[in-house]
Amino acid sequence: MHSNSLVKQCFPLVILMGLCLLIILARAHTYNEPLERDITGYAVIAHEMLNGRDLYSDLMDLKAPGIFLTYAAMELVTGYGLNSIYLLNIMAAIITLFGVYFVATTLTGGQRSAGLWAAISWAIISGNLGYQANQPNVEVFMNACLIWALFLFIKDDWSSGYRKAILIGLLVALASFYKQIAIVVPLLLGIVYIAIPPVTVKRRQALIHVIVMGSIGAVLWMVVFGYFAFMGRFEAFYDVVFVYTQSYAGSLFDNLLTGLTLERLFPQFAQPIILPLGLLTLLGMVIGLLKKNRLWVYFLTYAIAVQIMVSLPGKFFPHYYQLWLPVFAVGAGAAVIELRKVIKWQWISHIVAMAAIIILLYHHLPLYKLSSDEWSTKKYGNLFVVSRNLGLEINKLLKPDETFYEWGAETGLYYYSQRRPATGVIFYYPLIQGPLTEKLSQRVIADLERNKPELLILPPQVQGNHPVIAWLSSQSWLHIKTNVATYFSLYARKGGKLEARLLEQARSNQSK
Repeated sequence: MHSNSLVKQCFPLVILMGLCLLIILARAHTYNEPLERDITGYAVIAHEMLNGRDLYSDLMDLKAPGIFLTYAAMELVTGYGLNSIYLLNIMAAIITLFGVYFVATTLTGGQRSAGLWAAISWAIISGNLGYQANQPNVEVFMNACLIWALFLFIKDDWSSGYRKAILIGLLVALASFYKQIAIVVPLLLGIVYIAIPPVTVKRRQALIHVIVMGSIGAVLWMVVFGYFAFMGRFEAFYDVVFVYTQSYAGSLFDNLLTGLTLERLFPQFAQPIILPLGLLTLLGMVIGLLKKNRLWVYFLTYAIAVQIMVSLPGKFFPHYYQLWLPVFAVGAGAAVIELRKVIKWQWISHIVAMAAIIILLYHHLPLYKLSSDEWSTKKYGNLFVVSRNLGLEINKLLKPDETFYEWGAETGLYYYSQRRPATGVIFYYPLIQGPLTEKLSQRVIADLERNKPELLILPPQVQGNHPVIAWLSSQSWLHIKTNVATYFSLYARKGGKLEARLLEQARSNQSK
């Protein structure tokens, strides 16, 4: 009997370890996939931070500091390169895997089979191509924090209420350091917690717990504000993370309304997951709510919070929808148990779960026949393949101490060439529009005056009378013929070292 009990206890852990291995192998398949511009942007900025450059006052990206600190921390462990990206990727996915398991198990009153079905679903969909989920954008880290915050909310053990409230506050604050919109989760779940607290918690206690959660987040953000103020960089930090971000998002109310349209609720790329797992999630939610299980109210509230977080930025990029993936995994796994409660033949629920898994595998397995470059091409076209190849070519063109400047947003050029940017404003979006255009343009011009780049990279056609373009036009450049003219035009600074080498090479070729 003791032996059988031990096997039962160990079985879920064995399955979960196997799913961890599956995630590791799945991400290894696309280890060499050309990274998209957000990922390379985080890596470049983190690398520059470690080399002494200041975030926001020099290095500019609209994200909160969490993502850059995360990338910098991993670079300290693994060095600057793909190993860092890969390890961040699998760590976030595995942390979320265990969170998904425990949320689904708790949601169904301790049914570990629900947790296992949820974990299996997560292992399959967590690297979904359509959601651009196999690369570590900010959403993977938000999921890793928020799924555990949800678990703490629904776990009916509030005997250590204040410690639990503090932990939830820490998790949500950490998620908000990746994107401030993460505060939507504790805001909505806190309302539900106060409205329908556990039987062991009085409403007044619930209110105090929620205040503690919010206070933790407020204190930690005040620490961040204080740090940048102490370092003399508060204005730059506030301008980028709050002023520019608000301008970038536009009207939050309009964004929320747009997020309620069918096109945004059920985007085409998401349908292979929504159809099997989304329908199961909806079924489980309906059964749970009809049976007046208050934990399903928390889960429904979390799902609402997810769509709000997807909608608030107003852009609806596929990677924003990664926040839905844990919801689908948990909901489908828990639905298997809820279905068992209302049908006569309980084995049917597991048949339904197996059918959902088979549908997922049908859509996902063929993708692993594609090369890593083909994954990138299916998601983004061949832009990032070309950017990687050009980045590697730049490394051959320039000497170690030479720099280049790109008027654009392809941060992969810096990442793959392993070159330090001539200016910390490595995306040109805030230079083109927004409240910081003039201020940042003057910063870029000053940087380029000080660190004159040997190489200039422009789009094939540059339009408009922008101050930075005007400054670049005032300099003398030699056009370099390349095979990437569809995407980029390359120029060597006249009188520079690169031009001298190119002219010498041309004379050498003519003499042969």
